[in-house]
Parts: sequence; C-alpha cells; structure tokens
Amino acid sequence: MLARGQESPIGSYTPGMDRPVGIKEMVRAKLDAGLLPRTRPEKAYAGPASGRLCSACERPIFGNQVEYEFDAPDGRTFRLHLGCNGVWEVELRTRGWL
Repeated sequence: MLARGQESPIGSYTPGMDRPVGIKEMVRAKLDAGLLPRTRPEKAYAGPASGRLCSACERPIFGNQVEYEFDAPDGRTFRLHLGCNGVWEVELRTRGWL
C-alpha cells in the first residue's frame, strides 16, 4: 500500500477507478476527452525540463529530464516527458491520426 502523497510506480490513481492507471491508459483517455491534441504540431521544442507538469502523466518533468513543448492550433501549450511523448505518438499512429 502507498503512503499518503506517494505515487504508484505504474501510474496515477483516477477517482472512480479501482486501480492505478498506466500511461497508455491515461493518454488514451485524454485523447478521447480532447485533453491531448489529436495531431502532431508543426514545431516542437525539446530541451531541459522546466519542472512543470507533463500534460500526459501529470507528473513533474524534472531538470535532468528532456521536456518536449509545443503549442496546439487552439493555443494550448503542452509539455511531455520523452517517454510520454512516445506513447502519445504511438497512440496517434495506432488510431490512424498521423
């Protein structure tokens, strides 16, 4: 059992669910809900992390990690961990959106 405030190593807990949610499930749910873009941006930037939360997994992107940042056509800015960006792109391809 996890202590209060401690994160599961396999994902975040979503209220109403009976188990932690993995990154693939989170990305799929966010795509379905329109919380992640359904197309890749024309430009994306990779660089040192800002410490802000990842748009996919909602965990901080720490300074020793690479952060991918891009703006969606609707003006929203997204930041993703390297791995989360990969999962997002795979899901876009799987759905035939790339």
